[in-house]
Amino acid sequence: MFAESAIAFIDKGEQEGVVPGQLYWVYKQEKYRINPEDKYDVTLTPVLLGELVVLHTEKTTATVIITDSRQAIHAGDKIAAPFKLE
Repeated sequence: MFAESAIAFIDKGEQEGVVPGQLYWVYKQEKYRINPEDKYDVTLTPVLLGELVVLHTEKTTATVIITDSRQAIHAGDKIAAPFKLE
């Protein structure tokens, strides 16, 4: 579990265009099966967990600092450039 001011590592780096100083949002987006007998899941609205800033990049990884945590952030949560949550 990570929180504000924690240093963390992400599995994206220079290859994906990540550079120091970039801001990313951390979010989760769960899937839910409305009907247990149905094989299709519904993707729920993303939930913003916090923000991070890139400190250092390598070819395929980056070091980041979590600058805001609205909820607990866990390994495996998704990151993205800031976007509009509806």
